[in-house]
Formats: sequence, structure tokens, C-alpha cells
Amino acid sequence: MPTLIQRPTVIAAAGNKHKTIEEYAGRVNSGHASVSVARMVSPEGWDEPGQRPEFEEVTVVLRGMTLSDAVAPLGEGGGAILSHNATLTIDGCELIANGADIGGAVAVYADGTGSASTTIVRSALFFNVASSLSLSTGRHGGAIYNSGTAANPASLIIEASTIFANGADDAGGGIYHDSPSSGGPPSLTL
Repeated sequence: MPTLIQRPTVIAAAGNKHKTIEEYAGRVNSGHASVSVARMVSPEGWDEPGQRPEFEEVTVVLRGMTLSDAVAPLGEGGGAILSHNATLTIDGCELIANGADIGGAVAVYADGTGSASTTIVRSALFFNVASSLSLSTGRHGGAIYNSGTAANPASLIIEASTIFANGADDAGGGIYHDSPSSGGPPSLTL
């Protein structure tokens, strides 16, 4: 039986400036330990240590936003956006001058626990970089890094978007896509 959640619970966040987290479903508001659905608003210049949540993130839709000058922690992926086993839609957004070891602007992973689906529509990805001073492997996908397995695919659809002047130290200055479907070619639609 579905439960109506009347309003989110505001949760205090770590970081150098006040950040608002409004949790709709998760440990605090609904008692769900395996999933978190929340709205987060971070002020300009906000920063916190890198984290790896212990729950699954479900669906994310970003519409009409500008994400710029974000940098992932050393050895991590997704300067602006990191999506793991989730459905992600980026619609009408600008991702500008972000950086990470893998996926300068966006890193998408599908692994042994699920699959991933990413759609980028009417968006612009400029001046993002996959580069590192560390000795880590990777440095793929200046703008987008998309990776899955045959059992856990990561599909990528890009429509009416511009990917321009991005760079990577190793491979895929604009897009690095490595997600074979079951016995077939990787699922990538441009």
C-alpha cells in the first residue's frame, strides 16, 4: 500500500557553507535505509569531502540548470554529476568547466547491482576535463564517461545537444562510452 509523504524533512548537511537537504523518502523521513529521494540546494562556493552513499539513488531529472566549476575528489568520477545504477535525465542544462579523473562533467556507472540509463537533451557541455595529477588509471571522458557491463548495461542517449572543447588525458575527449549490451554493441544513441 503506497504511503503519501506530506512534506520533506530538512536535514543538516556538512560543508563549508549552509546547504539545504529536503528528504522526501529515506532514513530520516520515511525509514527507508536503501533509498534516498531528496532535493539539495547548495550555495555558490559550497564544498564538502567526497562521499559514497550506502543507499541506491533512483531517478534524477535536471532541467534548466547551469553546473560549472565543480571538481570531483581526487580519484573520483563526475565533476558535476556522478550517477550510479540510476536513471538520469539532463534537459536544457549547461555543464561548463567541470573536472574529474573520469567524466569531467558527468560520470555514469552500472555494475553488479543494477543498470543505468542517461538521456541528455537540449544541453551544452563545454570546457570540461578528465585529467589528474594522481597516478590513478582512467582520465577518460572529458565531458561524459558512461560505463556498464553486458549484465548491467549503461545506455546513453544524446539529443539536440552540443559537446564542445572538452578534453581527456587518456581517451574520449568529449564522450567515453564503454557499455556492451548482452552480446551486442554498446547502447549509444546520438
